[in-house]
Amino acid sequence: MLSLDHERVERAVEGRVGWSAAFPPCYLSISGLAARFDEVQKSVVRGIAADWLLVETDSPYLCVRVQDTNTPAYVGEVANVVA
Repeated sequence: MLSLDHERVERAVEGRVGWSAAFPPCYLSISGLAARFDEVQKSVVRGIAADWLLVETDSPYLCVRVQDTNTPAYVGEVANVVA
């Protein structure tokens, strides 16, 4: 399972805020890897305003389903995970 230490997550959140301020509008993309996020990582995603959020499959990598080969057809599943 993917896990980040608290300090790295704090830097990611601060970085997101910094990028958003420096480069408005700043869209942020979340891939199928979000299906394996821990609660801290999910809270970072929840902090992204919906109108600045994009979802992607990152095909053929980072699939929502661990056993499957990733395709663009899974973009709906990524959206469900992020929702």
